[in-house]
Amino acid sequence: MLISLDQLTRRSNYSVANAWQFWIRERTIDDVKVFLRKIDWDDLQEVFDGTREQYVRRTQTGHHIRRTTRGNLLKAREFLSRMSHNAHIVHQWSNTELKNLLKGASDFSPDMQAQLREIAQMAADFRSLSRMRRIRLTLWITLRADQWPLGQIPSIASLRNLGANGELDLILLYQELKKAAAKLALPYGQQFHDEVLARL
Repeated sequence: MLISLDQLTRRSNYSVANAWQFWIRERTIDDVKVFLRKIDWDDLQEVFDGTREQYVRRTQTGHHIRRTTRGNLLKAREFLSRMSHNAHIVHQWSNTELKNLLKGASDFSPDMQAQLREIAQMAADFRSLSRMRRIRLTLWITLRADQWPLGQIPSIASLRNLGANGELDLILLYQELKKAAAKLALPYGQQFHDEVLARL
């Protein structure tokens, strides 16, 4: 079915309006844990394990490699989407905490102010970096990279590394954000801290 440019424009405008309507500018602790999307770290580490990926490609048949690649492309995009969503939640939460701190809603502390700014920056950086990887994954999925010649099938595991020399590890960056968010949660009680940590 063909979609006209006018129809596409109307759909896009509706999506933007819908997103704006339900956009939450502030996020308190009551709006944090229920919106976090749980990450299965065993599955995630398996998808982004370069050694395992190379072993599969050396030892398995072409059919198995293509099937595994297809599944991992979808899993990788899903994991990065969840992680980016969680980073967005933490970003909003830290900004709300910072706003309350500066307004005098809680005891002012230069150290706390610096910590909140750092968490917000970490979250923003992760969202930006993960967005680039999700765009690439979507392109590979659309172009059916799993059906390319075996020697040209891209490495999914390598997507975790960014920078000129791969010096940035997207998974480690998220884990650092996770630790920072858990530290932010601790003043609200051990139970809240543990629940946030379990969901990130």
